[in-house]
Amino acid sequence: MKTRAMIVAACVAAFLAGCSSNKSADTKTASKTADKAAAPKQASMGVVNTKCPIMPSHPATAKSVKEFNGQKVGFCCEGCYKKWDAMSDAEKADALKKAM
Repeated sequence: MKTRAMIVAACVAAFLAGCSSNKSADTKTASKTADKAAAPKQASMGVVNTKCPIMPSHPATAKSVKEFNGQKVGFCCEGCYKKWDAMSDAEKADALKKAM
């Protein structure tokens, strides 16, 4: 019986030691999550925006892309190019910010 009690005690001690080490891991995870929240979202297809800057209700695609200030900007379709090209750089920057 003593052996069984010693095994249980060892398991409890190992569990509790693991719990205290998880707190630092949770802190690191929370820190990484906060860093990601502070950083602008990057679309997964190589463009900087997730929504079309002309039609924000539509998702941006990698098929319709233009460059602006050294960044690839995605659009929902090539039909949005004409409106984008007619915008000033300040208007483009504002529209792109809203489409992130």
